[in-house]
Amino acid sequence: MGDQQKHKNSFSIFFLVIQNRIVQHGLFWTLSIYLLFKIFNLNEDLQLTDLIYTGLFHFSLVFLVYFNTIVLVPKLFQKGQYGLFFLSSIVLMVLSSLLNQFTFTELADWVFPGYYFISYYDFWDIIQFMAVYWALSTILKLAKSWFKVSEQEKTIYTLEQEKTQAELKALKAQLDPHFLFNSLNNIYALALYEDQKTPEAILQLSQCLRYVLYDCKTPKIALSKELDFLHNYLTINSLKDENQDLIRLEIKGEVQDQEVAPLLFLPLVENALKHHGPNKDQKDWIQITIEIQPQLFSFQIQNTIRPNALPKPGPGGVGLVNLKQRLDLLYPQEYQFRQAQKEDLHESNLIIQLSKSPGK
Repeated sequence: MGDQQKHKNSFSIFFLVIQNRIVQHGLFWTLSIYLLFKIFNLNEDLQLTDLIYTGLFHFSLVFLVYFNTIVLVPKLFQKGQYGLFFLSSIVLMVLSSLLNQFTFTELADWVFPGYYFISYYDFWDIIQFMAVYWALSTILKLAKSWFKVSEQEKTIYTLEQEKTQAELKALKAQLDPHFLFNSLNNIYALALYEDQKTPEAILQLSQCLRYVLYDCKTPKIALSKELDFLHNYLTINSLKDENQDLIRLEIKGEVQDQEVAPLLFLPLVENALKHHGPNKDQKDWIQITIEIQPQLFSFQIQNTIRPNALPKPGPGGVGLVNLKQRLDLLYPQEYQFRQAQKEDLHESNLIIQLSKSPGK
C-alpha cells in the first residue's frame, strides 16, 4: 500500500507540473529546438553555429505561434469567423517568413557580428515551416481549450449534482416532520379515548419511522418497500373509528424489481386525508388506485369534498409544493402530474417512469 501511495502521489505531482503553463511552453520549445537542430546540423559533431542558427530561426516561429494562439484562434476561429481566420493566417505566415529572411539578412549580423549567417532556405521553403507550426499551434490551442471547457463542464455538473442532493435532503427534512406530525395526531386521538387500537397504531408508526430513518437514505428504493410503507401509513389512519371505511386501496399489476423515489406518494395521501369530506350524497371516501407496469407507475387518488368547496389560492400546502420540487429534481421530463377538482370530488394523478434495481 505504501508503494502504491507513493506512485499515486508522484503521478499527482507530475500531473500538476504538466498542467503548469510555463512548463507546457518550455517543453514545446525545447522539443522544437531539438528537432530543428537535428535538421539544421549538417555534421555529426555539435556545432555552435548550428545551435545559434536554430535559435535565430525560432525568432520568427515564436512570433507566428504566439500571434496565432493569442490573437487569431481565440478572437477569430473560436468566435466562428473562420474565413477571416484563414485569411489572417495566410497573411501571418507570409509576414513570419519575411521576418525569418530579415533575421538572417540583417538581424543576425547585428546580434552576432563575429559570425556570418545566411538562410539555408528560400521563401517557399520557409512558408512550409510556418505552415507546420501554424497548424500545430492551432491544434494544440483548440485541444487545450476543449479540455478546459470539458473540465469546467465536469465541475459545473458536479456542483449541480451536489446542489440537487442538498435540495433533496432539505426537502426530505421538511417531509419527515410533516409525516410524523400527522401520524402522532392520529395516535393522540386514539390514546385520548383509551382506544385499544393505540398499541397497534404505535407499532405501525414504529415501522414507518424505521423506513423513513433507515431505508430512505438512498435516492431510489424498491417499489415493494414503498408500497409496504404506504400500507402501514394507511393502517394508522384507518384505526380511528370514523376512518375505518374511509380509505380504499386497489393495486393493479405486478411488483418486480422496480425502484422509485421514497416517500413520493405520501403528500398526496396526506392532502386527501386533510381535505376529504362528505359529498352531496353524504358519502365520504378516499380511493387510491395504483397501476404498475414494468417501467411505468400510475398513482391516482380521489377523495370526496363538500359540494362547491373552493380550492385554496396558491400552489397548495407544504406537502404538495415539496412533491413538485422533488419530482422536478428526481424525474425531470419523466413524470406527469395533474390535479382536478369537480363539484364534490378532488383527483390527483401521478405517472412516473420507473428504474430497475442494479444488476437485475
